[in-house]
Amino acid sequence: MKNYNFNVISNSMLMLNARKRFKNISKIFSYLLFLAVVVGCAGVADQSGKYILVSKAGDITYAKSAKTKKTLFEHSDPRQVIEWAVENSDITILEPGIYTVNDAVRISKSNVSLIIKEGATLRMPKGTGSSFVSEYGGNYYPLIYVAPSDVFTRSSKIENVSVINFGTLEASGRTPKEMKIWGGGACIIYDGRKWDRTCGLTGGTIFSTGTLTGSRGATLWILDSKGTKIPLMAAEDYNNGVIAAEGCEDLNIGIVAGLAGEKAEENETIDLNYYNQNVHMDLIIGSAPSEEVVDINNSINCTVDKIVGYGAPNMKLLGTMTYSNFGDCMTYKKPIKESVGTAVKEQKVVDKKVKNYRQVVEVPELPESLPNFTVKAKLIVEFEDGTQEVAYDKTIPINLDI
Repeated sequence: MKNYNFNVISNSMLMLNARKRFKNISKIFSYLLFLAVVVGCAGVADQSGKYILVSKAGDITYAKSAKTKKTLFEHSDPRQVIEWAVENSDITILEPGIYTVNDAVRISKSNVSLIIKEGATLRMPKGTGSSFVSEYGGNYYPLIYVAPSDVFTRSSKIENVSVINFGTLEASGRTPKEMKIWGGGACIIYDGRKWDRTCGLTGGTIFSTGTLTGSRGATLWILDSKGTKIPLMAAEDYNNGVIAAEGCEDLNIGIVAGLAGEKAEENETIDLNYYNQNVHMDLIIGSAPSEEVVDINNSINCTVDKIVGYGAPNMKLLGTMTYSNFGDCMTYKKPIKESVGTAVKEQKVVDKKVKNYRQVVEVPELPESLPNFTVKAKLIVEFEDGTQEVAYDKTIPINLDI
């Protein structure tokens, strides 16, 4: 019978157990390290979808993380800060304050949103701005310019860019007389023109219950864009109209209210100017005097569920002139020589003098409610005779979760 050295065996077992414990500890450590990496990656993923707040203190504009409130970028030029924020976040929020720029705020990145909060004013002084879009006889200087980095190159396209305005957009006004050319400021221009006559812009949402002012022509020009949603735009201070569209396809337009009345020139609420296709509009509201509330020219399959005109008995609600001069437009789309498929389901004129248009808007806390939230919007028309009418009362979902 062999004599075993139990001390040696015991030490060996202890060493074996120690090794096992070490392996277990190593496994646990590796697992914890793996978790740390996963959590870290999740943190990076969270940061990739971050929101940036743009605010102003004195002469400096700051871009700050909405999550940490840490300053990420700062500059004396608000335009540079806003553009930096848009390039480095999914959603940029312009906080209350006055932001003066001397050229367009340009957005050329896909899947981004710019929100102008109530109390925030983005403005361009009269006579300023060097970036412009031209048509025959007119230049338009955008305050916010959404376009691919190379506007006309076929491969340069962007999608899902949203501009949501609860504050004030103040364009640069009329072109100075000494320039001897018609035109001037525009609050927003979406420019998807391509040499191959396709749409360089797709998707996105344009929404405004705030103030749109200073525009010469339309507050919004939307060119060669496809599938863009415009749930609501209401404006009371413009020179010609609220929306002008050329070369667009599959636009989904909800409510557009042109409330400038005699302050405007032609006062067309919406002008489907050239070569638009498959545009649907829910409710278009106009105010007297108006050349026409809805103008549809050289476009096909454009439908309006309802047009309402306030303020005069003989308001022209729909115009359908066909233009023969195809050089007077900005779109690069092939000419549509005759409008086909125009349909208006309901038209209504309210023959009462309007005293006031009153908007009631409820917006949730931002950025807390992002990326998807709802806006409650109501327009009350108050008449000179003391009566009033609710023009619309809507709860509108805004989906920025790209």
